[in-house]
Amino acid sequence: MMKRLLCTVLIGACVALLASCGCSSTVETRPPESIEITPKIQIGQYASYVTQYKWINEKSGDVIDFNDNGTFNGKIASKSYSGKFTLRVDKEKLGKIISGVTLDGTDKEVEYIIQFKDSAHIKVTTDKKVSENYTADWAVEKSE
Repeated sequence: MMKRLLCTVLIGACVALLASCGCSSTVETRPPESIEITPKIQIGQYASYVTQYKWINEKSGDVIDFNDNGTFNGKIASKSYSGKFTLRVDKEKLGKIISGVTLDGTDKEVEYIIQFKDSAHIKVTTDKKVSENYTADWAVEKSE
C-alpha cells in the first residue's frame, strides 16, 4: 500500500512538473549580424537590405523607410521626404546604390545615393548633397 501511494505521489508530481513547463510555439530569434560589404557579396544581396529594414539616424532620431512596393517616407537631415524610388547598383563602386527618386508632388526623377558601410550602416545623400548616416533598426543601440 505504501508503495502504491508513493508511486501515485511521484506520478502526480511528474505530471504537475510537465504541465507547468508547457510547450511554446514561440521561437526566440536574434537579429541578423552586420555583414561586411566585400566583392564576394552578391550585388543584389546588399541592395535588398535597403527595403528590409527601417533606417534610423542614431544622433537625430530621423527615420527613413524604403518599402518593398517602391515607396518611401522619412526624414533626411530633419526634413520630411516621401515619394517613389527605384534602385540600381553602381557596378564601379562597391556598396553604392543609386536610387531614382520621384518626390510626392513632382514629376521629375532625381538621384539619391545610398552608400553601404556594412549591411547595418548606410549614408544617404540627396540630389542637393544633403547627407545623413543611418543604422538598420535591428542594430540601433538601445539606451534604457
